[in-house]
Amino acid sequence: MTRRWKQAALITTAAAALALALPATDASAINRVGCNGRTDFVNIYNYGFSGHLCFANAGYTDVTIYSVDNVYSGNNLLYYYTSLNGGVTRHLDPWTWEDDNYYDHGAEGTVRWLQIF
Repeated sequence: MTRRWKQAALITTAAAALALALPATDASAINRVGCNGRTDFVNIYNYGFSGHLCFANAGYTDVTIYSVDNVYSGNNLLYYYTSLNGGVTRHLDPWTWEDDNYYDHGAEGTVRWLQIF
């Protein structure tokens, strides 16, 4: 019986040590903000500039933004996923515009997620 208790204690100790050794994942701090003319935010424009969304802070978020026409990275390194061409991940360096690249057989693209660094 003592051997089983020792094994149980060893397994419990090993499991606790493993749990403490694993790195904690960072919480996503990305959030939607008012644009207010700011050029340092990620800016996403709908077709014909009919809508305008801005995002700030590093992190990852799932979004669904339809009819995207232009994306501006602001002072951020930006990765995002667009539905065009069967779905592609795109990358923008800081202070970079990507415009009019969202047309796929006459349809505008949908952005599905953003990751800001």
